[in-house]
Amino acid sequence: MPSTTALITDMLKADGRNITRQMVYVKDPTRDDQFQVLTRQLTTSATAKHWKRWPIAGASISDAPDSWLTEYASMHGTRGFAISAAFVVEVTASEWDELSADATPRALMIRIDRAREAVGAGMFTPESRFAASTPEMIVSALTTQVKDWRGASAPDIAPSGRARTPRVAPTPAPTAPEPGIPTPVNTGTPVMPGDQITLSDGNVYVARRIDGTLSDVELLRRARAENMYALTYSLPGTGKTRSFMAAFGDELLTAVGTADTEVADFIGTYVPTGKAGEFRWVDGVLIRAMDEGRPLLLDEAFLVDTRTMAVVYSAIDGRREVVVTSNPARGTVKAKPGFWVGFASNPDVPGARVSEALLSRCALQVEYSTDFAAMETLGVPRTFVVAAKNLNVKRLSQEISTSPQARECIGFRDTCRVFGEDVALRNVVSSAPEADRMVVADVLSRAFGREVKALTTSS
Repeated sequence: MPSTTALITDMLKADGRNITRQMVYVKDPTRDDQFQVLTRQLTTSATAKHWKRWPIAGASISDAPDSWLTEYASMHGTRGFAISAAFVVEVTASEWDELSADATPRALMIRIDRAREAVGAGMFTPESRFAASTPEMIVSALTTQVKDWRGASAPDIAPSGRARTPRVAPTPAPTAPEPGIPTPVNTGTPVMPGDQITLSDGNVYVARRIDGTLSDVELLRRARAENMYALTYSLPGTGKTRSFMAAFGDELLTAVGTADTEVADFIGTYVPTGKAGEFRWVDGVLIRAMDEGRPLLLDEAFLVDTRTMAVVYSAIDGRREVVVTSNPARGTVKAKPGFWVGFASNPDVPGARVSEALLSRCALQVEYSTDFAAMETLGVPRTFVVAAKNLNVKRLSQEISTSPQARECIGFRDTCRVFGEDVALRNVVSSAPEADRMVVADVLSRAFGREVKALTTSS
């Protein structure tokens, strides 16, 4: 099913009470003259009435004197409302399905809020030219905005903006990467297990053994050279992200997935140019990596909605291309040599969605665990490393739900340096889930030969 567009119009009650009447008009992508219209009322007290849905035929949202739209605009004009904002956003096929199912259109509402922020459209701030609207002005402005939107083809409408008919700045032809794009990391000298690599943030990463003399860093580099995509998974804090940083350095692009990640984050979107009503296209992180021939890490990949993640698939199979449907001028982007994608995730965190389609495209799937020996190399006190290993055994036997991993070990080292060992130990206890604290405190007390309690303000 193709994507469609939505027009958002906000009307503010111009009496200082900060009440906004919000309307969302969505074209039906399957029927030329059918629409979904949603309305709701918002106030500064953060209370919002439920969305009201209006399945409406095209004639009802026209500028005819007896149309629903004209009557709706006239009614609010007589109640002292003024135009607050008007802009257009893209609506994906999955968002339309959500709307059609009579569900709360959460994904679409997030997109609308982002678009409003991008153009600086204040929810309770009237647009200056409508600050003193008369009922006739409200009717004229609102019906003209809807008419312009209905008459425009979707590719010609920017995803966000305040102009009634947004002007899209010409898309420049793709050019060679600008000077300053990092050159590929030299893979001529193999990275051996135990080798130390200084990362761009100044921290040191110790390469982990995968098999024999093969390290995790070397595995990722070779995978990129052979266009073999990799998935790393484990508990939080075991060093998955840092292994990618060690493998590719400043050349690496990174995107962190969440439940709110959108297709536009991967592909791109229009942003204001600074001129009234004009927008320019900005590539998303996936298109950037493809166009510049760079490695890309999609961190927390399992938190991304599988329907959103699907946009990545054509880039990491035999096609190695993506069709940018939201900007036909961008066209089909083909991956340049050097482009590669790695994925990292914690499959057991709440909200994780494991996609078989993604797994089938990852030739390498590596489970990461903390290299406790490396922690000593990085200056973590040996007594704490032993305690962390013991707690990890208890986690594996399900006596506790979690245990200190690489991130917590490094954190203990740094806290010791700043606040001393006692505070660092007590902080480990207080950072543990409440159900695990007695066990954590007992293991640390035995290891360090003194009672360890949680870090609190009481003595």
